[in-house]
Amino acid sequence: MLIYFFKAIVLKIEDAELFDKILFFIALGSFAYGIIMVISGFIRYQPLKGKIEGELILERDKIIIQNREVYLNEISLIKILNYDYYGKFSPPSKGSFEASLSRGVDNEFEIKLYTGEIIKSFFSQFNRNDMSTAKKHLFYYYLNQKILFFDLARILDKSSDWQIEILKSELNLFREELIQS
Repeated sequence: MLIYFFKAIVLKIEDAELFDKILFFIALGSFAYGIIMVISGFIRYQPLKGKIEGELILERDKIIIQNREVYLNEISLIKILNYDYYGKFSPPSKGSFEASLSRGVDNEFEIKLYTGEIIKSFFSQFNRNDMSTAKKHLFYYYLNQKILFFDLARILDKSSDWQIEILKSELNLFREELIQS
């Protein structure tokens, strides 16, 4: 009703059929644009807020984080949150046209020192299980009581009972290798 009032009084259009066609194509175009934006959100990566710099290097007796060497005997606890990886789908909020694919940078590495100082750094992962490439270092940190067992299992993505049993067996084998060497 309001559209017809607008058409007749404000625009003074007498050809109703032409106005209806224009209105239809505007509505159709808006709908198509919305669909395209939603679909493009599923294939776009979220923007990177800041820049990626520095290295996180795990070694047997030390960790290099934020261009600083931290020796294992200085560390009281290591916490690693590694849920994010490049290309991980993060559903957008309802009605949002935001990008849905992660850049894999929402991972956190935290070291608590005996002095009480906490060193935190965010890191990127390209694949879901990139931390498993440092499995031997993580095992060593666990055996030196720097990582809790259930944190180690979570970091290595071991959640079922049989995976945890295999992890315990691997830790025992690693412990035996350390004793022999």
